[in-house]
Amino acid sequence: MADTARQTKSQVETGSTSATNSLEFVESTITNEIVLGLCGPIGAPIKDVSEAIKIEMESRGYQVKTYKVSNVIEILSDTLDPAPQHNPEFKSGSISARKSKLINTGNALREKHNKEFLAEHIISNIYEHRKKIGE
Repeated sequence: MADTARQTKSQVETGSTSATNSLEFVESTITNEIVLGLCGPIGAPIKDVSEAIKIEMESRGYQVKTYKVSNVIEILSDTLDPAPQHNPEFKSGSISARKSKLINTGNALREKHNKEFLAEHIISNIYEHRKKIGE
C-alpha cells in the first residue's frame, strides 16, 4: 500500500497521473473513515456548513481534519511559470479579487498537470496525515 501511495504521490507531483492510478490509490487506502467534500458558489456559507458538520461529527466521537483546496492552490502556485506565489491577491485585497486569483490559478494548475491534480494532492495529504498519526 505504501509503495502505491508513494508512487501516486510522486506522479501527482510530476503531473503524470491518470484516472486508473487515482482509482488504484483510493482502493489501496480503504479505511473506516468518512471523507466529505464541500463546494458551492462564491458567497455560499461553506465555512458555516463545514463548522456545523465538524461539531456534529466530533459530538459523535469522530476526529475531524479539514483540507482546503484553496490552501493547496496557494502552496502549489509556485509550480506555475510565472509563479504567482507572492501575489498579494492571495492574502490581501478584496474577497472577489482573492477568489478570482484562486480560480484562475487552480485552472492553470489543472491545465498544466491534469484535471485530477488538486483532488489527488488532497488525497496525498490525507495519506500523509494517516501515516503521521499511525493509521
